Amino acid sequence: MSGAIRTRIGECLNTDWQAFRRGEAYFGEISINKLLGDSSSTGELSFGALQLFCKDQPLYPWPALLLEKKVLEKREAAQTEYVRLVPGKPVECDLGRVQLPELERVCPGAKVPDNQYLSQSLMQDILKGKKPEHNSSGMTRRDGLYLPEPRLGIARNANTGTVEQGMLYQTSHLRLKEDVAVSMELEGLPESVARRLQEDIEASPFIRFGAEGRMARVSIEPVEQTALPECPKVSGNEQGLMLMLLTDADFGDTRNAPLPGFNPVEKENVKLWHGSIHGLDMELHCVMAGKPVRRGGWDLKKGQPGDMKSYVPAGSCYFVKPLNHSLTDLMSLHGKTIGQQTDWGYGLIACGLWKK
Repeated sequence: MSGAIRTRIGECLNTDWQAFRRGEAYFGEISINKLLGDSSSTGELSFGALQLFCKDQPLYPWPALLLEKKVLEKREAAQTEYVRLVPGKPVECDLGRVQLPELERVCPGAKVPDNQYLSQSLMQDILKGKKPEHNSSGMTRRDGLYLPEPRLGIARNANTGTVEQGMLYQTSHLRLKEDVAVSMELEGLPESVARRLQEDIEASPFIRFGAEGRMARVSIEPVEQTALPECPKVSGNEQGLMLMLLTDADFGDTRNAPLPGFNPVEKENVKLWHGSIHGLDMELHCVMAGKPVRRGGWDLKKGQPGDMKSYVPAGSCYFVKPLNHSLTDLMSLHGKTIGQQTDWGYGLIACGLWKK
């Protein structure tokens, strides 16, 4: 998304892309290279989280702490029940003596569903420490939002009209269904460029996405309110906080600590991690995370694919307790970002309650 937006900005400024590759593209006295950045930097721009909407209602990633189980009953449709994971009692494993996640009650066959999203009201219940009731509404599966369209292609030699040896590629496109949209906040545009972009999109509200240039309709809307779930209030019945990733996050090397800047400590014969997020000291007890997400992209300046990188997936949950602060202080992290590449929209967190 950020690449498509930057390309559209460059096109509306009539950018000479050859000059851009040399670092010499200008719009008046504005350096387009400094404004748009490159594959490793967003330049003077800052992008917010990529947000999915269905019928104008925001959807959120499925939290890693919530498991689903389908129960088939005779003569009736499948019933669905839900169970939460909680930080368990310390156990010895390859990480040392640590708190691993465990089910709050025995529920054989329960698992985290793939590619499923929650409504805003359900996400707010999760942050309050609740779980969905049997057969709750407000859950949307991926096939209700978009469909994958895999493509297989070749590279062709334009001079000879023949296929290039070994140049076979595969892509997977997503086709959104009706009433489904994605949004991304953008900051840092100079007023003259923002006005020109607004006029350009009003005249031609289409944009090319991806290497195959698939068309999509776009619009520019003023940001009146960020689509965040409501932050729950501390009631005094909590032992800590649950930080959940609403977007994928870049935490760099996590082999020594699950969160960037955290260090392992030994407390009452249990391995924990101490660290700070936005100046708030805390103690990390337990992590619930899915498989890493691999992302690449296209380097417009170099005219080649960008480097692939691993990210911590959205929905990952971190159970923490405050150090030298109150739980209410830590709730101020709701809507903040952590990790690297936050200007790309990565690392947005929501705060939930860790009940006693």
